[in-house]
Amino acid sequence: MTSARREAVVVFSGGTDSTCAAALAAAENDRVHLLTFFERATASTARLSPNVAKLRERFKNVEFTAQLLSVDPLVRHYSYEGYFKMVREHGALALSTPGFSSLSWHTRTILYCLEHGVKNASDGLTRELMHFPGHMTEVIEHFRALYAHFGVEYTNPVRDWEVPADQQFIDQVIVNTHGGDYLLGEDNVLRRTTGRYLHDLGILPAPNVKGTKLDRLMQQEMQRNGVDIRIRCDVEKIHCDGGRVRSVEVGGRTIKTKAVVSNANLKQTIFGLVGEEYFDRQFVEDARAVRLNNSSTQVYMGLKPDERIDESTGDLLFSSTAPLFRTELLLSRDITSRTFSFYYPRTRPEGRPRCLIVSSTNARYEDWADLPKEEYEASKKDLIETTLDALDKYVPNIRERIDHAEASTPLTFKHYTQHVAGASFGTKFEGLKVSFDVPKQISGLYHAGSVGIIMSGWLGAMNYGRMVAGDVDNLLATNASRSTAEVGS
Repeated sequence: MTSARREAVVVFSGGTDSTCAAALAAAENDRVHLLTFFERATASTARLSPNVAKLRERFKNVEFTAQLLSVDPLVRHYSYEGYFKMVREHGALALSTPGFSSLSWHTRTILYCLEHGVKNASDGLTRELMHFPGHMTEVIEHFRALYAHFGVEYTNPVRDWEVPADQQFIDQVIVNTHGGDYLLGEDNVLRRTTGRYLHDLGILPAPNVKGTKLDRLMQQEMQRNGVDIRIRCDVEKIHCDGGRVRSVEVGGRTIKTKAVVSNANLKQTIFGLVGEEYFDRQFVEDARAVRLNNSSTQVYMGLKPDERIDESTGDLLFSSTAPLFRTELLLSRDITSRTFSFYYPRTRPEGRPRCLIVSSTNARYEDWADLPKEEYEASKKDLIETTLDALDKYVPNIRERIDHAEASTPLTFKHYTQHVAGASFGTKFEGLKVSFDVPKQISGLYHAGSVGIIMSGWLGAMNYGRMVAGDVDNLLATNASRSTAEVGS
């Protein structure tokens, strides 16, 4: 008599953590179902991860089934079903729907388990990005109860595994703020990481896939594959003709190309680098209607080498002396609200062992743009002094403890990032559709990042960049196939 076949389902993005969860499931099951979900916004780039093939190669006795499943109908259902009722009951909170994607994935996973008779499901959730509802412990426990209601056991096998020390700072902030002191066990021994586990299995080429070491390895790999990496090379013009991108002009040099990805400001890309005459009239009107985000001022403070700040101070500190919440107060040069970011030596273990503090405030470009030089410099000094006054409340004697302080303004951001009006966080939400539609106007021209709150900043640029990279890859592959066919004929 043969024993029953052991099966498990893994919610599988294809990244390091979910691949590790799949490897753990493969060690205990005969068949592993890998479910990768996509929505309308990611449909054009939805594809199975190369790690599926690596898992099959490593676990030859395990059957892996990998599927791409759309959850767009579920997302729309959760977002809009009974919407006005939710607005009446919850007011502005109904406008925030960041957890509906996760909820749709879990709903679809439960349905899949019921359809295929699978009783075990897992994912690669760690304690990173815990400001997302789908990553919060309380929400996960609700998901676990939902699975249990339908007779499915839901687990997070790598939830408490170690996170590499040199990972990106934003993850350090969120882990330390929300995750608690979980990196060390009771025996004070560091736990393994998902990357090291997969490296030991021979699935990944390096143990640390979440930090600067991987960045360097990626750069080396790109160079081996003929990628010409250039910095301090401003693109002056993107040349288009016949509805297609043709070349870019860099430092007086014309480089022919079939595809261009712009991470510049959306308006600068359309009206500056390309020119509105290459776009449809309605598209141009939509692009002109896109609003820019405001800019900001920052003060950077480096403490003396031997000075330390107690890490119980936290990673982010929000301070406001305003009596009421008012947008005008947030943007005023008479600053009442600041965000302090604290960087400790372990945040960047490969750098100098110093404590650093950055103060950030919202600001209008026009409040700084037309100041006479003397007044501009005086205003920067005043920005530093008033920031030190505000910080002294939380870090006593800060003036005596710092080695250096300097300030940046909206003009600084405009100079270094070349974003229109120093709006380094790009546009308001309506810019997202215009950005998506750029390649529909000019074949081979793409825009990535800095549009809307979801796609802003370095995380948005990276996220959006991954999606656009898939579109570019498809375009180039299609062109290559067409060229091969023409040669063959």
